[in-house]
Amino acid sequence: MKALFCFALLLPLFPFHAQGQEDPVYKLELRKEVNQMPWRDSVYRFPHFLPGKITFDNNFTPDQQVMLNYNAYFEHMYLVNQKGDTLQVKDYSLVKMVTIGDVNFINDPQQGYVEVVTRTPVALGVKHNFIFLGEDMGLNKPPLIRTSTDFRGARIDYTRVYKKGEAYYFIDLNNTAHKATLLSLNKLFPNYKEDIKTLVKTRDLDFRNKADLLTLLEFCNSKVASNPYDTTHLLLWKARQPATTLWWRDSLRRFPSFMEGRITYSSQRTVVSVDQLNYNLLTGEMESISQKGDTSTVKNQQEIRSLFLDDILYYHDAAKGYVEVLMQGPLSLGAQRRLKMINDELSAEARAGSAHAPYFVLKPGDRLYRKEITYYFIDKDARVYPASKDAVIRSFYPYRNKIEDYLKANDVDFKNENDLRALLSYCHQLPAKKN
Repeated sequence: MKALFCFALLLPLFPFHAQGQEDPVYKLELRKEVNQMPWRDSVYRFPHFLPGKITFDNNFTPDQQVMLNYNAYFEHMYLVNQKGDTLQVKDYSLVKMVTIGDVNFINDPQQGYVEVVTRTPVALGVKHNFIFLGEDMGLNKPPLIRTSTDFRGARIDYTRVYKKGEAYYFIDLNNTAHKATLLSLNKLFPNYKEDIKTLVKTRDLDFRNKADLLTLLEFCNSKVASNPYDTTHLLLWKARQPATTLWWRDSLRRFPSFMEGRITYSSQRTVVSVDQLNYNLLTGEMESISQKGDTSTVKNQQEIRSLFLDDILYYHDAAKGYVEVLMQGPLSLGAQRRLKMINDELSAEARAGSAHAPYFVLKPGDRLYRKEITYYFIDKDARVYPASKDAVIRSFYPYRNKIEDYLKANDVDFKNENDLRALLSYCHQLPAKKN
């Protein structure tokens, strides 16, 4: 495996505790770096580096443990190597989870590292950080809020003032972090909106208060936990069970029956008609039925540019496979539907003592699947990108500030189809770029 880490600031490790202050402030003196300040150890989540493990997005976890800690100032994970040097974890986009001692941190693509506080179906998460208050004007004057720029990690010609802060999140079963807001909670528990509204109002709950958030999640999780073995989204295929006997056999393919299709190849201008076509959710491939009634994979799939299943358009990406177009426009919305086998995930959750792990007791040869949808943006040249904040801003760059404002106001979940449709509808109605 390629090297996963890079050198960062060398930070001496010794405990520092602010005394005599309930809510201390931290001053980074002009033209100095954090590692030169007496409060340098306060940037870490734990007083000392602890044994930990890193799990990557392919669920690979190296056997060896490393000494890890979370840096709240830079909002990154750091480790100590065998030479005693403190290094920042590199390629953090590949990191899925970090475990330090008995504390788990998920790595959310949008929010970064979020510490898991509870282990309920929808968990509470917290992100520790340092909040920039402003420039220290000296002479016992208060810092000027929002009048100076914080270049984190750089030396500046003025003294910066910080305080420690916490941001709370709701973590769903897919380990996606949602900002702890009423809007997010309603999306996670859509069947209990009125109950949530009543509870928040009658008890005057504050979404910035940890105790209140725990109360909310206990209430909401108890609603769904009344049927803890609900397997609506999980599909069991027992060992040696014929596919024809599966109660969910219609879910093996995108559509319950094969339909007429039209295929466009990169090397041809003419469209090829296919009488019987369907998309296999297990293999991620297009299938056709021959005149003899045999089902087989469509040939030369690597040369397919696009195709229609009835009136539904699919683009074929060499790396990502088939992407179904949900919404067309200057930037289109696409989705890839798959059945993902989750035997390994279930075993890992059971080992970790997850509250929502024991849905099934699997026997040797059993396979457990979950329906998954991954969303993509498709540009006018049929290039496919994972649906993300960066992708939409890059596509509508002249209006990045408006889009940033929209994202903040609407708490967009990039794994939610309705949110993505609304976001693209907003972007599509922005005025065309003027020359």
